[in-house]
Amino acid sequence: MRGPREIILEQGFVVLERVYDERECREIRSIFQDAWQRAGRPHASGRFGFVMHPVLKYAPELARFYARSQVIEALREILGDAPRLAHSGGLMSDGARPFTDWHYHRSDIGHPAAWDPNRTDRPAGIERVLANSYIDGSNDERGPLLLYPRRVDEVLAPPHAHRTGDWPGQKVVYCPPGSVVIFEQSVWHAARPARAAGFRHLFGGHYQGWNNPTPHREDNGFDGEALQGYKDALPLFRGLVERAECAVS
Repeated sequence: MRGPREIILEQGFVVLERVYDERECREIRSIFQDAWQRAGRPHASGRFGFVMHPVLKYAPELARFYARSQVIEALREILGDAPRLAHSGGLMSDGARPFTDWHYHRSDIGHPAAWDPNRTDRPAGIERVLANSYIDGSNDERGPLLLYPRRVDEVLAPPHAHRTGDWPGQKVVYCPPGSVVIFEQSVWHAARPARAAGFRHLFGGHYQGWNNPTPHREDNGFDGEALQGYKDALPLFRGLVERAECAVS
C-alpha cells in the first residue's frame, strides 16, 4: 500500500478523509462564526471570501484541531522531518463566491515567471506542503476543489494559459466533511463556484520540516499569548510552532 509521501511524489496531493467527525465540524464552524462576528461580519464573497491570515490570531481555539496526530504523522512522512507550521490560514465564503482562479503557493506566486509557459526549472524535491481542512467537504454544493496533478519533479511551467475555468487534465476533488487535503506547494489549484447558499469553511497551514529554514513570502508565524495555554496542554501543537530536540528526533 502506498504511503502519503509516495502519493505526493507521484501526483502532488493526497486526501485524508474524515479526519474530523461531525461533532468536531460543528464546533469548528462555531469557532469560525465567532471569529467572523468579532471581525465585524465582513463580506464573505469575492475571490476567496472572508480570509483570516494568520487564522490562529483570529481564532486561537483552532490550535486544538491543528494538534491532530493523523495529519502530523502524514506530514512527517511526506517531509521526512518533523513538520513546522509556517503559515496558518482560514477562510469563510458564502454562496456568492465566484470561480476561484488557478494559483499555486510557491514563493514566486504573482511574479511573471510563475506564468511563463517556457519555464524549465523544476523542484529538487518536496520542500513545502499545504494541509487544508475542508470542514464542509469538497462537493458541488459548496464548490469543489480542483487540482492539477503533477509529479513533484516536473517542470514548473503552467499547464494552461487561462486562469479561470476548468482545465483539461484537472482532478475534481470530492471528499466528505472533515477531510484534509495535503498538496505540494507547486500544485496548481482552483475551486468552482458554489451551487447552494450557505458558508464554506476551510482552515489549514503551510508546512516545512524543522530542518528546512528556507523563508517564504507567505510565512506568517504567530505566537500570541492566547496560544500559550494550548502549547502547554497540547504537545502535538507545541511541536508545530516551537522547535525542540524531541520534535526533530
